[in-house]
Amino acid sequence: MNTKKILAIFMCMLVLTLIPVAAGAAVEEKEPETTDIGVTYIRGIITKPQLVNGGHDITFRCIWVHYNTRGIGEKQSGFLHLFQKLTLKNDFIGVVGLGPMKHFIFARFPGQLEL
Repeated sequence: MNTKKILAIFMCMLVLTLIPVAAGAAVEEKEPETTDIGVTYIRGIITKPQLVNGGHDITFRCIWVHYNTRGIGEKQSGFLHLFQKLTLKNDFIGVVGLGPMKHFIFARFPGQLEL
Protein backbone atom coordinates (compact mmCIF):
# COMPACT_ATOMS: atom_id res chain seq x y z
CA MET A 1 0.00 0.00 0.00
CA ASN A 2 0.93 3.53 -0.47
CA THR A 3 2.32 5.42 2.54
CA LYS A 4 -0.27 8.17 2.13
CA LYS A 5 -3.12 5.65 2.29
CA ILE A 6 -1.73 4.09 5.45
CA LEU A 7 -1.33 7.52 7.04
CA ALA A 8 -4.90 8.47 6.03
CA ILE A 9 -6.32 5.28 7.57
CA PHE A 10 -4.35 5.92 10.77
CA MET A 11 -5.64 9.51 10.99
CA CYS A 12 -9.25 8.34 10.47
CA MET A 13 -8.88 5.82 13.27
CA LEU A 14 -7.47 8.51 15.54
CA VAL A 15 -10.35 10.88 14.78
CA LEU A 16 -12.91 8.12 15.47
CA THR A 17 -11.44 7.53 18.93
CA LEU A 18 -11.80 11.25 19.77
CA ILE A 19 -15.55 11.47 18.98
CA PRO A 20 -16.77 10.62 22.54
CA VAL A 21 -14.47 13.25 24.06
CA ALA A 22 -15.62 15.90 21.59
CA ALA A 23 -19.28 15.01 22.24
CA GLY A 24 -18.92 15.87 25.93
CA ALA A 25 -18.57 12.39 27.36
CA ALA A 26 -16.05 13.61 29.91
CA VAL A 27 -16.86 12.73 33.53
CA GLU A 28 -17.71 15.67 35.78
CA GLU A 29 -16.24 15.69 39.28
CA LYS A 30 -18.57 16.41 42.16
CA GLU A 31 -17.16 18.82 44.72
CA PRO A 32 -17.47 17.84 48.39
CA GLU A 33 -20.13 19.70 50.37
CA THR A 34 -20.88 20.09 54.07
CA THR A 35 -24.09 19.81 56.08
CA ASP A 36 -24.94 21.73 59.25
CA ILE A 37 -25.06 18.68 61.55
CA GLY A 38 -21.89 16.99 62.77
CA VAL A 39 -18.20 17.78 62.84
CA THR A 40 -15.26 17.19 60.49
CA TYR A 41 -11.61 16.81 61.45
CA ILE A 42 -9.16 17.51 58.63
CA ARG A 43 -5.36 17.15 58.57
CA GLY A 44 -2.89 17.02 55.74
CA ILE A 45 -1.04 18.89 53.01
CA ILE A 46 -2.86 21.51 50.92
CA THR A 47 -2.18 24.29 48.44
CA LYS A 48 -2.47 27.95 49.42
CA PRO A 49 -5.89 28.51 51.08
CA GLN A 50 -8.01 31.45 49.90
CA LEU A 51 -11.01 33.21 51.41
CA VAL A 52 -14.06 33.31 49.13
CA ASN A 53 -17.65 34.64 49.39
CA GLY A 54 -16.57 37.73 51.28
CA GLY A 55 -14.55 35.73 53.81
CA HIS A 56 -17.39 33.36 54.76
CA ASP A 57 -15.78 30.31 53.13
CA ILE A 58 -12.24 29.04 52.74
CA THR A 59 -11.13 27.09 49.66
CA PHE A 60 -8.01 25.12 48.86
CA ARG A 61 -6.83 22.14 46.82
CA CYS A 62 -5.91 18.92 48.61
CA ILE A 63 -2.49 17.45 47.88
CA TRP A 64 -2.94 14.72 50.52
CA VAL A 65 -5.62 15.26 53.19
CA HIS A 66 -7.16 12.81 55.68
CA TYR A 67 -10.62 13.59 57.02
CA ASN A 68 -12.89 12.16 59.74
CA THR A 69 -16.56 13.11 59.66
CA ARG A 70 -18.96 12.42 62.50
CA GLY A 71 -22.68 12.99 62.24
CA ILE A 72 -25.72 11.62 64.02
CA GLY A 73 -25.02 7.88 64.24
CA GLU A 74 -22.69 8.03 61.27
CA LYS A 75 -18.90 8.06 60.95
CA GLN A 76 -16.91 8.38 57.77
CA SER A 77 -13.22 8.80 57.00
CA GLY A 78 -11.07 8.89 53.93
CA PHE A 79 -8.51 10.74 51.87
CA LEU A 80 -8.72 13.63 49.43
CA HIS A 81 -5.82 13.97 47.01
CA LEU A 82 -4.74 14.81 43.44
CA PHE A 83 -5.54 18.53 43.87
CA GLN A 84 -9.24 17.98 44.57
CA LYS A 85 -10.87 21.32 45.39
CA LEU A 86 -12.47 21.70 48.82
CA THR A 87 -14.56 24.64 50.06
CA LEU A 88 -15.54 24.82 53.73
CA LYS A 89 -17.02 27.38 56.12
CA ASN A 90 -14.51 29.81 57.63
CA ASP A 91 -15.47 29.08 61.26
CA PHE A 92 -12.88 26.40 61.95
CA ILE A 93 -10.82 25.69 65.04
CA GLY A 94 -7.17 24.95 64.30
CA VAL A 95 -4.44 25.88 61.81
CA VAL A 96 -5.00 26.31 58.08
CA GLY A 97 -1.96 27.51 56.15
CA LEU A 98 -0.57 30.05 58.62
CA GLY A 99 2.99 31.29 59.07
CA PRO A 100 5.72 28.75 58.37
CA MET A 101 3.08 26.00 57.92
CA LYS A 102 1.60 27.51 54.74
CA HIS A 103 0.74 24.17 53.18
CA PHE A 104 -0.60 22.26 56.18
CA ILE A 105 -4.06 21.92 57.67
CA PHE A 106 -4.95 20.71 61.15
CA ALA A 107 -8.49 21.85 61.86
CA ARG A 108 -11.97 21.01 63.15
CA PHE A 109 -14.81 22.26 60.96
CA PRO A 110 -18.47 22.31 61.98
CA GLY A 111 -20.68 20.29 59.70
CA GLN A 112 -20.46 16.90 58.10
CA LEU A 113 -18.40 16.49 54.93
CA GLU A 114 -20.40 14.81 52.14
CA LEU A 115 -18.65 13.47 49.07
